[in-house]
Amino acid sequence: MTTSLREITADNEAVVRTLRTTPDQEQFVSTVDYTLREAANEPEGNPWLRAIYADDLPVGLEGSPAGFYARLGFVATGEHNSDGEIVLRLPLQE
Repeated sequence: MTTSLREITADNEAVVRTLRTTPDQEQFVSTVDYTLREAANEPEGNPWLRAIYADDLPVGLEGSPAGFYARLGFVATGEHNSDGEIVLRLPLQE
């Protein structure tokens, strides 16, 4: 099996929007459809969304909020939290 990230285009958008998580995870994550609608409403955040494919089958969604946080002035500290996520800081102005 080959795993790849692919751009979401007019050719695959409809099938990508139908992807669902497991019922026990629904309380923690938004639907793909909702995420794509939110990204379209916030283009200044430079959303980076890609469909995750297993061979030729879309199986998930990958995205990065980095552009959104950078636009708000957050910067990476070089640290990672206990979940492995990048720690950001927002410099305060005096």
